[in-house]
Amino acid sequence: MKWRYLYFLIVLMSLQSGYSQQLELRFQLLDEATETPISDAHIFINGSSIGAISDAQGICVLSVSTQETQELIITHISYESLILLPKQYQVLLEGAPVKMKGNGLDLSAIQLTAKRSGKWKKNFRRFRKALLGEGIAASKCKILNPEVLRFEEKGGKFSARAIDLLHIDNDYLGYEIQFLLEELSIEADGSKTYKGNVQFIDKAVVNEARKKRRVQIYENSLAHFLSSLLVSPDKAALKEQGYVV
Repeated sequence: MKWRYLYFLIVLMSLQSGYSQQLELRFQLLDEATETPISDAHIFINGSSIGAISDAQGICVLSVSTQETQELIITHISYESLILLPKQYQVLLEGAPVKMKGNGLDLSAIQLTAKRSGKWKKNFRRFRKALLGEGIAASKCKILNPEVLRFEEKGGKFSARAIDLLHIDNDYLGYEIQFLLEELSIEADGSKTYKGNVQFIDKAVVNEARKKRRVQIYENSLAHFLSSLLVSPDKAALKEQGYVV
């Protein structure tokens, strides 16, 4: 079931088309305790290429579809992330301040060094395989800021989390990915799960080879299967598309 890997889950939006009316969200991010503006926060619609960064006054501006169904993610390395449902967007239209709670993270604890222990490197390889999978597509993905990862192994269970957005360069499909990982775990029996939110951005050059790869990967994804199931729920139609239910 290769669809569980991250590089298979970020192509759906690029294969969809259509037009809808837009809403302009405009709001200010403030520190909950001091009410000072929060700059450099990342704001994005989950599973899309729509996003922005708060300015020096904490102001965030972005346009979203009136038919949007995905959550709005607000994240900053020094604050607890916020997830807003589409039904909450009306508050953002009215320009209300949005307050964020500090997470107490000591930024000095983040080590920017190429000298990492053998154990850390082993954990990172294990994490990378669980998140990105194996093969040519996975080999073309590079995690650019691995220093934000934290690993733990207890009772035979391996877990990983990130204290900030993971920046991933997916050269195979032509995406720059911002991934807010909540947790990834590998159980003692080898089963893997992870959860998080993603923003993907097209690289400057998306050639025909990359477009073809996106289509191929999407056609082998869970998203494509579920879409096919909604359109043609009978087994015969699904079998014609290569699925056995």
